Amino acid sequence: MGWKQQICCGRSSVVVSAMLWPPRADRDPAHLLIGALTIPKVKHFAAIMDPAAFGGLLRAIDNYQGDPAVMAALRLIPYLFQRPGGMRQMEWREIHFDEAVWTILEAEMKMRQPHAVPLSWQALAILADMRILSGSGQYVIPSVRSRARYISDNTLNASLRRMGIPKDQMTAHGFRTSASSLLNESGYWNPDAIERALAHAVGGTVHRIYNQSVYWAERVEMAQWWSDYLDELREGGNRCPSPGPQPRPEYGIGRPMQIGVSRGSPLASYTPRTRRSWG
Repeated sequence: MGWKQQICCGRSSVVVSAMLWPPRADRDPAHLLIGALTIPKVKHFAAIMDPAAFGGLLRAIDNYQGDPAVMAALRLIPYLFQRPGGMRQMEWREIHFDEAVWTILEAEMKMRQPHAVPLSWQALAILADMRILSGSGQYVIPSVRSRARYISDNTLNASLRRMGIPKDQMTAHGFRTSASSLLNESGYWNPDAIERALAHAVGGTVHRIYNQSVYWAERVEMAQWWSDYLDELREGGNRCPSPGPQPRPEYGIGRPMQIGVSRGSPLASYTPRTRRSWG
């Protein structure tokens, strides 16, 4: 029995137990659900794992022509590798340029826990461009039909199909799988930090709170490294850059802005790391 089925049976038992006293039922029928509820098949989303092929995908995204909001979403999702639903529903109130953080509200998260995403200078550059186009509205990536709504759940996958990328090769959700695979293969990053970046639950509630804080500096470093690595793949290379402080160019259209690193930011103090084995 899967975890969702166990929760269903458990909650049913609680309801029936409340009925047993004072007597309203003579037995607990929830146990009959055991074995009757089928475990859903795990759905694996198609994803590109080969670095060279992923670089080709990034070049195809750069060459894609369409609605500017969709183009921005397609450029952002490889850098941020968050769930497509969260990407589509991104709001300007969640974007903090000064801290270089995207804070996803718990209501929009699968695990109903708030999630903070460190933003590389590449991601901030795209967001700065979008602020000129949609900054006066609620959503970062609004629908072409109505700026008061975000893009539909099929928009990103449909755009990939228009690029000639079949659904059994890559999906919008597959960017998460690609990032997880390539980050782990690099050997630079703690797997728990990668899981936290993906907003996957690691351990119990206390453990998750601890992980969210203890891995933040590493996640900030990893976010910039990952964006730099994608730029390398896009250019046709496959060199894993050594993590460490990188030059942060000006970004934005019309009003160039320089991303500063505050004295208290993890970016101000991190040092290059070497590959290691995480046991």
